[in-house]
Amino acid sequence: MLKKSKIILGALLGALSISTAALAGIITNTGTGTIGGVLLTVTEGVVTFDVQTFAVKKIAFDLNNDEIVTGAKVAKGQIIWMVLYVDNITPGQVSDLRLSDNLNLGPPDVNSFDYDSTFSWKTSPCPAGTCPAMVTSADKKTWFTNVEVWNVLSVGLDVLDTGSIVADLVTIGTNGVQLPVNMTANTRYAYRFKVKIN
Repeated sequence: MLKKSKIILGALLGALSISTAALAGIITNTGTGTIGGVLLTVTEGVVTFDVQTFAVKKIAFDLNNDEIVTGAKVAKGQIIWMVLYVDNITPGQVSDLRLSDNLNLGPPDVNSFDYDSTFSWKTSPCPAGTCPAMVTSADKKTWFTNVEVWNVLSVGLDVLDTGSIVADLVTIGTNGVQLPVNMTANTRYAYRFKVKIN
């Protein structure tokens, strides 16, 4: 049973945050004026923005780098890859990205996971707001295995890292100890680690 992950997204282009109702959707702002106090002597100035929502995506791969699709059969004790990623398709920085994934969330009699090894991250360019395709299993394998470098992260809390895995809780972004994650414009941020199925 593959577990769900949650995303906490901090400031986007200033003061907007995931808890703000205006984060997603169209925002319009209108400036007005007059000449000599006479109405309709200055036309309105209007700007409209399409404020993007963000979503964490989670994929599982076997050790041959093939996707393990939802509902697929896996073996107790099998080692697999877990990958979390978020796409920033905007031309602006997204500040203070935070992700968490509890590998053992659920009742004791439900299969869960233990962290095994190889905690790392990478970025992928999304030119003109278009990230690498992730539609088919072949798309996902191509992206997972391409030449972009996966950078090693410490497993435990580290003030020089942006992620940690402590007691099977994966935490990405600032948590009072580790560094924040500020997503650059038009970029995918991805994090991977191996787990053992209990």
